[in-house]
Amino acid sequence: VSGDRLFIGGSSITAVSLATGSVIEDWRGSQNINGGVYAMVATETTLFVGGTFAVSENGPPSLAALSVHDGTRVSTWAPQLGSYQAGARPEVHSLVLSASRDSLYVGGWFSSVNDKPAQNIAALFATGDGNLQPDWIEDRGNTRPSPITSLAVTDKAIFYGSSLSYSHHAGAMRLNGQSLSWIPTDARVHVVAASGDDVFIG
Repeated sequence: VSGDRLFIGGSSITAVSLATGSVIEDWRGSQNINGGVYAMVATETTLFVGGTFAVSENGPPSLAALSVHDGTRVSTWAPQLGSYQAGARPEVHSLVLSASRDSLYVGGWFSSVNDKPAQNIAALFATGDGNLQPDWIEDRGNTRPSPITSLAVTDKAIFYGSSLSYSHHAGAMRLNGQSLSWIPTDARVHVVAASGDDVFIG
């Protein structure tokens, strides 16, 4: 939701008026995104979209920023996610903004951001070019599930879960990517949420 608009993803992407429930026909997001949309989060001006889609104008796939007002692509914000397999498209399953809304946390199935190592989770700038945060640590000591399907972020940590991985279904790290010793369950995790000092998994 952003302002008076609700955004709906799935096989495509649509903007709906909260007041009337009607599709906003002149919102052109679906013209810029072609494929599955799995995650969205919005600011007052920008809708961040993740999934397994192609992007207009040969933009980097699976992660994009659109104007909440008319659906045009913010072409200056264009992080390139790397894939583990040649020819395979990276996947984005979860997007969370920091409380200050200057950082975007991305979870999914990818190996890098703009050729810098980032295993399935990354912290990006939510403005500018969307590059990887400069203090991000790629802590290979923690084998993360693939793909990450759920994220929750507090002012101190990132909590993550996976409903698709065969092992290691949940964990936590500092905001710079450094691993924490937090493994609450061996069961598959579909959703993670945080409130204050409490973390909820389901």
